Amino acid sequence: MASAIIHMAVGKCIGDIIGKNSKAFFLGTIAPDISKIVGQDRDISHFVEPGKNSPNIKRFIEKYHNDLHQDFEFGYLVHLYTDKFWIEKMIPTFTSENQIKTLDGTIITYKEDKILDLIYNDYTNINISTIEDHDLDLSLFYEEFSYPNTVITEIPKEFRKLLDKMGIIIENSKEEKHYLFNQETINYFIEECSMYILKELKKNHILITP
Repeated sequence: MASAIIHMAVGKCIGDIIGKNSKAFFLGTIAPDISKIVGQDRDISHFVEPGKNSPNIKRFIEKYHNDLHQDFEFGYLVHLYTDKFWIEKMIPTFTSENQIKTLDGTIITYKEDKILDLIYNDYTNINISTIEDHDLDLSLFYEEFSYPNTVITEIPKEFRKLLDKMGIIIENSKEEKHYLFNQETINYFIEECSMYILKELKKNHILITP
């Protein structure tokens, strides 16, 4: 799955176009990841069907279509679309048959349950440059605000835990060698993913104006 910072960067690209920039919206763009922080099944929060990897966007839209005009719920949808694009379009470009190619050309054979470790290490290394390149406002992590009373039942309402955890990850970010991604690759993904999401929203006739 894409990192919190990548999720926020995609959200900012979309928000800049359609006029959404509230804290509730950006909280929505990272909210599905509360599940892994509090030890709950991420497949539930991400609407993943048994035996699948990508979120079932259709099921989410059918359940919450009357609430997608709300900033938090809309941000949540953006998160699911971003993960879907990441899994289906991004990961296949650098993995094949349990092998992954690093930036220096090294081929690593990995166990299925270890691929996320490799990816998350790169996330931490590249957070700083992603924040700077996309001019992300991180006040979400240190300013108090009224948390939305969301209708989404697939996540616990422990937003403070999510923000505290993400804040720690950002503070611990460091610029070191990138094994899998460089900033150019991440920025390309953010741009392409944003355009993909906007097209999907239009196709599904989802209200995206403020």
